[in-house]
Amino acid sequence: RIQIRALRWTQANGTDELVAQDHIVVSPPAAEIQPGQRQLLRLIRTVAVPTGKEEAYRILIDEIPGPAGAGAAQDGGAGVQADGGAGLAFQLRYSVPLFVSGAGAWTREDARKHPDSKAAGQPVLTYSVQNRQGQRRLVVRNSGPVHARLSQVDYTLAGRKVWTVPGLLGYVLPGAEMLFEIPAAVQAGGVLKAHVNSDRESRAIAAR
Repeated sequence: RIQIRALRWTQANGTDELVAQDHIVVSPPAAEIQPGQRQLLRLIRTVAVPTGKEEAYRILIDEIPGPAGAGAAQDGGAGVQADGGAGLAFQLRYSVPLFVSGAGAWTREDARKHPDSKAAGQPVLTYSVQNRQGQRRLVVRNSGPVHARLSQVDYTLAGRKVWTVPGLLGYVLPGAEMLFEIPAAVQAGGVLKAHVNSDRESRAIAAR
């Protein structure tokens, strides 16, 4: 038994924020999936996205706990668990990113659809290194019109890699900046590289 919600996703003060909205409607909003079966969810857009803009959402899929002792699954978030009588019942949550683009906004270079692949349809990223109250953070700002998905990140200082993230670091939404914790070895003056969205090769991110 699951509940499905679509929440508007924004970023402020370096953190994610999720709020209720009515631009994306989920159908059905709840369902029961039998073992071995599938459930199709429809996401219906009720309002058009302005030209050149992108809107971000998170689709939250939550398991609805059943009767005591009925079923068990591993939690994908905070690790919520309840006493299940004979055993433990775990609540499962999936949080799936959804990006809805208006005309002229895209997140990958496609020469067939966008012959001018250098046009303003890509994230524009800069970074800085902060050290506040003993906490060292990487601040990544995106001044472009679409999101940036950062993965396979590395930071090189004086010709030596001092920090690597082999998987996903996180997302930076358009017009926002995000804070990421970094080790003390990451000092200003290095070179930050990352795979951005569907890039096949890493790109350098400019310092500011």
